[in-house]
Amino acid sequence: MRPPDPADAAGLVRLYRDPGLIRNSLLMSDPPPDGKQIAEQLRALPQAPLHVFVALFRGELCGEVRLAPQRSPRMAHSAQVTLLVPPPGSPLAEALGFPAPVVARVLLDAALDLADHWLLLHRLRLDTYPDEEWLFPALHGLGFVVEARDRMAAARDG
Repeated sequence: MRPPDPADAAGLVRLYRDPGLIRNSLLMSDPPPDGKQIAEQLRALPQAPLHVFVALFRGELCGEVRLAPQRSPRMAHSAQVTLLVPPPGSPLAEALGFPAPVVARVLLDAALDLADHWLLLHRLRLDTYPDEEWLFPALHGLGFVVEARDRMAAARDG
């Protein structure tokens, strides 16, 4: 696990194109940016505070977590967490053979360490779909709780 590098662009494109990841995230079903665009974004400074870590399994990129602190003064000590790990059984998870729950846990541990010890955040929000059972043990073990259930809040598969 480490911060992303422009050399990770091809791995990120592969990650973002995984159908299992697209289905279980709020990523649009449109094609993701190509490797050149991703590499340019990684070289540039982010417009807003954004902290990103990627996970590697046997040298291959297999997950990403983003921690975006809120910009509003009222929400100054909170952040949105976006976890992108292909679920077990997805094409990328099958091809690389990585343990998705372990990768998710390692990425979330890194985000929580940053939030608790460096950014001094008090509240993190992570949105999931209710059928992502493979992810819930890691979330509960790290102290996340179900706070709300939104109905008709997101569409899947475009």
